[in-house]
Amino acid sequence: METLKTLLLVHLFAIALLSCGGGGSEDIPLSTPSLTPIPTDTIDNKVQLLLDFSESSDGWNADFADYPIKDINLFDFISAIEPIPPQLESMTGYRLTGNNRSDDLIMFIKKGFNGFVPNAQYQLIFEITFATNIQSDCVGVGGPPGEAVTIKAGASINEPLKVLDNNDVYRMNIDIGNQKNSGQNAIAMGNFANSQQCDLDNAFYELKTLTNANDNTKSLIIKTDSKGVLWFLFATDSGFESLTNIYFVKGSIVATNLSPLN
Repeated sequence: METLKTLLLVHLFAIALLSCGGGGSEDIPLSTPSLTPIPTDTIDNKVQLLLDFSESSDGWNADFADYPIKDINLFDFISAIEPIPPQLESMTGYRLTGNNRSDDLIMFIKKGFNGFVPNAQYQLIFEITFATNIQSDCVGVGGPPGEAVTIKAGASINEPLKVLDNNDVYRMNIDIGNQKNSGQNAIAMGNFANSQQCDLDNAFYELKTLTNANDNTKSLIIKTDSKGVLWFLFATDSGFESLTNIYFVKGSIVATNLSPLN
């Protein structure tokens, strides 16, 4: 019982520090996650992958990029499966938190799958639901806290990793684009702002869902490697120079084989 009380106090203290804009940070270690086999019940050359963070990380791993290694303690990194604050406290999500001191912070979750047709092209349709308490049309440092934070979805044959460049800055090893722009391995799905107009005294969390299903300008086609492996990620790419706190709740990926005769 005393141990439980101690853990609770530590958790509450960390939340208090974060709400005050200072204090603790958590460096998320790099991991080597195993690959997950895709479902075998494909229809019309389509593979559907579902995300659900109601009880666990569902095999997805979190990390951060676009920040200098020497300033890591300034970024207030957090990744955890946690209940969403009011008014969605009955729900749980994959929380990513970071303070964008670099004016270009990326926060992402990733998961690798095998069992795809080797050396085949797949068209990818993404859907992601997340919780946000950031209202529309607010003013922020570097840009609005909602519209200047871009939600991205992507895929690669290589595991998405942060790697140190020559300036000791962690960068992505794949091309997910810069802030509002898409890249070779990721598309910009939309922004972080919810449906509420800016009124900081009455901000509350609500769910927002983004998809590229009905937008041909946001199409992403990726070719698998010789082993039939693909890695997927969902990310925030921020130009807002302060704290962003997102809860990924659920989502889906539909991969359609465009070369079924391979």
